[in-house]
Amino acid sequence: MPRPPVTTPPAGEGSRRSSTPRGSSTPPDFGPPDAAEVARVTALLGRPPRGRFVVVVRDSAGEPAVLRNAPLLEDGTPMPT
Repeated sequence: MPRPPVTTPPAGEGSRRSSTPRGSSTPPDFGPPDAAEVARVTALLGRPPRGRFVVVVRDSAGEPAVLRNAPLLEDGTPMPT
């Protein structure tokens, strides 16, 4: 089944993007995501996420489209690229 296209609504019109403004130096909240979000990202990746993350863009169906990863894994090693 094809995925719906990624859409970006105009600012202020129901945007589901991160609340961190573009160009802001404020880091995103890398608090623990809920279990349902971790399960959905695991299914999309085909493996569990390796570190903390926040969903910054969702597609038109509300599915995660872009993740922002914390720069370090829980053990302090850099996030692999």
